[in-house]
Amino acid sequence: MPDQPDQLFEPNSSLILPRIKQLGFNDALKQAGAPPDQWPVTEPLVGNLLVAYAFDLPAGFVMVRPQDLAQLGLSPDQLRKLSLDNLRREMPEIAVEVNGDVHRVITGKNFEACTLLAPNFWTKVASQIDGEVIVAVPSRDVVLFCTSLSSQGLADMVSLANEVLRQEAAHALTNELLVWRGAWQVVVPVA
Repeated sequence: MPDQPDQLFEPNSSLILPRIKQLGFNDALKQAGAPPDQWPVTEPLVGNLLVAYAFDLPAGFVMVRPQDLAQLGLSPDQLRKLSLDNLRREMPEIAVEVNGDVHRVITGKNFEACTLLAPNFWTKVASQIDGEVIVAVPSRDVVLFCTSLSSQGLADMVSLANEVLRQEAAHALTNELLVWRGAWQVVVPVA
């Protein structure tokens, strides 16, 4: 789905969903001289990832801008909560596919990276494994994880993540590994 501004719709808060993007997401707009009120609303997440917000329209995603927040009467704090509530409706369940020591998150609709915003899910995963949960998020629709205690799982996960990054151009996210410690932290870049 394209992530392009479209002036031909009426902003509706029930359509706002979070999207995980790379740092520098707004750089092209900045370099083109677009005024800051035209830049999508974003906030840091972890490492080189950030959260952007978008209206989920039939033709694709349209990024939320500061003027959209003003028109809807939403503060940035309200925006995150609202988007997460909307996401729960779109993604009621998070499934996990197991392949050896590597697990893959499955949500459908390209929301896999958005599971980083589901602390209850990751806390539950962490309570069910020995060691720490280490996660790779090479693209918006690929989230892999394994325990920190499995050297084979970590090696396999890094290999799979690198392959996704090589193949994914439009929606590649990060080569950093993350660890869940009640909040996300960067572990080490994938080589």
